[in-house]
Amino acid sequence: MPTDSRAIARALPTHTWQAKIAVVAVVLLPVFLFHARAFADASVSLTALLFLIESARCRVWHWLRRPWLIAALLLWACIVIGSLQTGPQASINQALVMGRLFLFAAALEEWVLPQEQAQRWLTISLRVMAVWLVSQVWEQRLLGSNILGDPAWPDGMLTGPFVKPRAGPVFIGLFIPAVLPPVLDLLKRGDRRGFVYGSAILVISLATLIMIGQRMPTLLALFGICIAALIERRLRLPALIAAGLGVALLAALPVLSPATYFRVVQLFGQQITHFAEDPYGQLYTRATEMMLAHPWFGVGYDGFRYLCNDPRYMHGLRAYGIPTALVQNAGGCNLHPHNYYFQILAAGGLLGMAAFLAMVLAVLRRLARLTGSAVPHQQRMLFVAVCVSFWPLASTLSMFVLDAGGWIFLFIGWGLAAARQP
Repeated sequence: MPTDSRAIARALPTHTWQAKIAVVAVVLLPVFLFHARAFADASVSLTALLFLIESARCRVWHWLRRPWLIAALLLWACIVIGSLQTGPQASINQALVMGRLFLFAAALEEWVLPQEQAQRWLTISLRVMAVWLVSQVWEQRLLGSNILGDPAWPDGMLTGPFVKPRAGPVFIGLFIPAVLPPVLDLLKRGDRRGFVYGSAILVISLATLIMIGQRMPTLLALFGICIAALIERRLRLPALIAAGLGVALLAALPVLSPATYFRVVQLFGQQITHFAEDPYGQLYTRATEMMLAHPWFGVGYDGFRYLCNDPRYMHGLRAYGIPTALVQNAGGCNLHPHNYYFQILAAGGLLGMAAFLAMVLAVLRRLARLTGSAVPHQQRMLFVAVCVSFWPLASTLSMFVLDAGGWIFLFIGWGLAAARQP
C-alpha cells in the first residue's frame, strides 16, 4: 500500500510523554464513552490539544493540507457563522468547540494510531466493551436487570449496561470494528470449527441487536454485514445463516417479547406508512424549513433546538404536500433532527452540506484503500464502519456530541491512519 514519504519524514515523535498520554487517552476512550462521558470529552480534547502543541513545537503542519480536513474545517466555519447569525451565545460556544472532533481525528491519523501497539491496545479495548455490552443485554433479558440492578426501559427496550436505552446505538458502533474482525479471522481458518464459531458469534450479535428492541441499529447492522460480505467472500454464507435465524427470531418475538415485537415490527411499519406525519418525518420537515429560511449558513450548532417552536418554521413543505407539525410546540421539535444530513442542512446550510459531503467522500475515498485482500480484517472493517456511520437513510444521535461523534471520529482517524501504512 503506498505511503506519503514526506509525511513519514516529518512525522511527529511518538516516544515523548505527550504521545504516551495521548495513546492512553485514546485506548481508554471506549470505556469512557460507555460510563464516563465527561472523561470521554476530556480524552478527545486532551488528545487534540496535545497534537496541536506537538505540531507547533515540531513545526509540522502538513496535515492541514489533507483534503478531508480542509472540508471539515470549512464545515466548522459554516456552522460557526450560522451560530453567530442566529445565536444564542450557548449555540455559538458549542459551535466553537465542536472543531475538537476534527482535530482529534487528525491526531489519530497523523500521530497516535500510526503506532501499531496503540492500535493493538485499542482493538482489545473495543472487544472488551463489546463483550461487556452483550453480556449485560442478555443478563437483563434473562434475569430482569443488569449487574447494577437496572431493569429494561418501560417500553421493553433493553438498556444493557446503561440506565437509559443507549445499548443499540453503542453496539452498532462496536459491532463492525470489534465483532466482525474476529468473525472473519475464524472463517479464514477454513475448517469446520472456525466456520461454526464465527457463524455463532455473528448470530449471537444479530440476536442481541434484535432483542435490544431498537430498529435502526438492527437495520444498520444488516447493512454493514452486506457491505462486509461484498468485500469478504467467506462471510457470505454465515451472513445468510444469521439473517435467516434473525427472521426466525422476529417471527417468534410475539411470544418471546411482545413489547419488542411491537417496537421492531409493528411500530416500524406504522412509521414508514405515515412517515410525513410521524415525529421523525416532522423533524426532517422542520430542519428543511430552517434551511430554506437560512439557505447559505443555516441556523447554527443549536439553532434547531432553540428555533423549532418559532412560527416562521411551521409552514410545512406545501409544494410537496408535506404538512407541518400537527401539534404546535410539540411536533417537529427535539434537540436535533435525528439525521446527520438534515442536522448539517439545518446547522450549516447548503454551504455546510457541500463541505460535509466533500469531507465524507474524501474520507471514504481514502479508506477504500483498506478493502484489498491483503489488508488485515481489523483495518478492512474500519471502511465498513465509516460507510455505515454515514449511511443517509438512518435515524441518528447528534453527530457532534460524544455519544455519536466520539465513535465516528475515532473510526475515521483510525481508518485514515491504517490507510497510510505500507
